[in-house]
Amino acid sequence: MIPRRIVALAIFVLFCTIAACTPATVAPGDPDPSGSATATPRLGDGIVRVALDGAPRRLGLAPRFASDPIGRAERVIDNLVMAQLVKRNDAGQPETDLAESVPTLANGGARFDGEGAERRMTVRFRLRSNARWSDGKDVTSADVVFSWQLARRPTGEGVVVDTAQRIERVTAIDDRTVAFAYYSHSSARAAAIGAPNRLGFLLGQWGPTLDPRMSYGLPDSWIYPRHLLGGGGADEPLDALLARTGFDRRPVGAGPYGIERWQGDEIRLRARTDFHGGKPTFPAIVARVTTPAERAIGLVNGQFDLAVFEGDDAAAGVGLQRAQGLMVDGPIPTDDEEVVRFNTASPALRDARIRRAILHAIDRRALAVDRFTERAASAALVEDAIGAVTRNDPERARQLLREAGWQIGNVDVPSRGVERPTLRLLTTADPARSRQAALIESTLAPYGIHVTPTRVAADALFAPGGPLARSAFDLAIYGVASTGDRLSDMLDRLTAESANRPDSRLTGLRARAEIALEGTERQAILTDADALAAERLFEARLYVYPRAIVRATSLLGPRISGSGIGITWNAARWARG
Repeated sequence: MIPRRIVALAIFVLFCTIAACTPATVAPGDPDPSGSATATPRLGDGIVRVALDGAPRRLGLAPRFASDPIGRAERVIDNLVMAQLVKRNDAGQPETDLAESVPTLANGGARFDGEGAERRMTVRFRLRSNARWSDGKDVTSADVVFSWQLARRPTGEGVVVDTAQRIERVTAIDDRTVAFAYYSHSSARAAAIGAPNRLGFLLGQWGPTLDPRMSYGLPDSWIYPRHLLGGGGADEPLDALLARTGFDRRPVGAGPYGIERWQGDEIRLRARTDFHGGKPTFPAIVARVTTPAERAIGLVNGQFDLAVFEGDDAAAGVGLQRAQGLMVDGPIPTDDEEVVRFNTASPALRDARIRRAILHAIDRRALAVDRFTERAASAALVEDAIGAVTRNDPERARQLLREAGWQIGNVDVPSRGVERPTLRLLTTADPARSRQAALIESTLAPYGIHVTPTRVAADALFAPGGPLARSAFDLAIYGVASTGDRLSDMLDRLTAESANRPDSRLTGLRARAEIALEGTERQAILTDADALAAERLFEARLYVYPRAIVRATSLLGPRISGSGIGITWNAARWARG
């Protein structure tokens, strides 16, 4: 197989050729590749054409799966079709969708009720009077209650502890008003004891259950039509329900567009004139599955108005900066990252000095350049608390190995009593990570650290009984998708790593986070959590995934963001300029 970086280089050369050279003929309606001021205007037929970087597999599942490698294409379509009570904008701030306003403590939409152990947070949402499903039926508070019930169900990927699980009940006050009641101290304990498999995380709850994302209602779920999905068993997983009803292929949502046709690799969406946010500017959006080369050539030739180049493809998008008629935003770092995980129970890695030495030996920049090329690597190298103290430093790596008793050519450290001639490096079987594993293997070899890579399918790696869960590794490299709340992400990872080693400091951090709703408070807790993670040194960021978007200069509105909200979150307001 041809290495991915060679393919990327070939594509980039092709981009440069298209952007910088004038062909003998230019088809009518195509931009002038020479860059002259007399270029023919780009597409202007009232349709926006979006190039997808993969084929959607299942639509309408949930925003929380948007950052999965298979999920970016789904998010493009879901943002056009589905809706939430309150959504997140490109700046990571709440913005009204189906709800008339964003409820907060300051405006009275959120408040505390009850006293003592019965004190709880209650949040109310008032639905827009003109909110309707794409089949014409009204969106009601009963749909919101039903959506919360769906959000609490497990999916094929397993149970996810999110905002929906912290809510004790959702009540329809009237057809347009719905109240979210979070667990009180006493009801949280009762729920944890009654349903330990699903709600056991509430057992250590102190005071009323709070959530910094309370203003969103259900930040990890779409709002679903009860009249179409209300049948079936109460325990049927959400993804199974959507597949059984065909909803994952033709969802009926409350978003600005509805699916008109899905044929092969092309999805055509028609604007809804009754959309609660106002009639969309463009009557239709057409999304087509493409390869990186097809996206680039199609953008230059005016076949596409918009495309996202993410991760391994980010450099390809940056390569279009000089193309006539195009605007390139980025690359910027995203919230998603590639990490190296240490099995701290491994005899060869129990000594934190060995783990620190490995991080000093690894050249993160070399890994980022290999993965994304030089053009996008700078956006990928975002330093965190651990990276700040484990920068590439070969001499420091050797010093730490000597201090720990690690002899060149002998991985065994007598003080740990177990000989381990090689370190097992676990990762996925895709070509990019195979290269990364080979780079790490060759980088560590001069230090006397011998590595044997094991590559498995991603599904097998993360399976409940897979090698990661069984700790059948010494080192592991894989991608981590952010939920959009870095503090919650860090605390969840620390908790998983500390499952068999209770730590009062972590318990204290979680208790502080439970009652911290304000940004500066949560940032202070995050700083302390990062410090604990740096001390534990069970995991370290190698790099984050960069992202660039390329659009026709005439298309106004699409915004690049480092979060996983998806580029079409505000598509109803796009315009031509």
